[in-house]
Amino acid sequence: MPDAEWTKGLWPMFYKFPHMLVGIGVVVSVFGGIGGYPGKLPVPDSEKLHFVLGGFVLVGVGVALYVWESWRGRDAQGYSIPNVAHYKAEIHFPLQNALVAALTDASGTVPKAPPGYVWRVLRGYPGLGGVIPQGNLDVDDATGRWRVVNFDVGGDPGRNDRRSLEIWLVGEDGRALLACWENDHLVHRKAMEQIKAATGRYGEWLGPIKTFTKDMVRCAKVDLVRL
Repeated sequence: MPDAEWTKGLWPMFYKFPHMLVGIGVVVSVFGGIGGYPGKLPVPDSEKLHFVLGGFVLVGVGVALYVWESWRGRDAQGYSIPNVAHYKAEIHFPLQNALVAALTDASGTVPKAPPGYVWRVLRGYPGLGGVIPQGNLDVDDATGRWRVVNFDVGGDPGRNDRRSLEIWLVGEDGRALLACWENDHLVHRKAMEQIKAATGRYGEWLGPIKTFTKDMVRCAKVDLVRL
């Protein structure tokens, strides 16, 4: 179930919560140390130490939360795992639920990929919940505009056969997984052609990838229907 728009707006505030704690802690400590605001919000001498210590506690909690979030959000190579809220990709063409031919061009915009990650275009299977690598994505680093030429939609025409075009951020482990699939598929395709030559029909094709490494993050998707 997709997140509501208002929850997306709250995310940056919670994401920066450790920073807020550190800032509040520093203000509380300084406020108590100087005796408050003379004439309006004075802090008695007997309470100064409480304010200072309380501020230090807030700073310590904020730093601990920041360290914990940073440690939790790293992949096996030590790169921070990207959050989809901070890397919004856009697909300008084709549009959602577009009727397309077997091969179609696509375009849109993406922000700069984080360290250790690259942008990839994948073909998705909405009914099966998997994706496979398909097509080459070219990104203009200066403008963030991307383009894919002859994206292979797959599927059977005239049967309401649904696929999706998806833009993913892929880390080192994810690239290894996709490369493995592509290499295996080259061998499998040759075997399938031999089966068709001998029997007149293809055998069962490989299913989509359903197992992902944690450093593969989907950032945009449009569903497509074969003409």
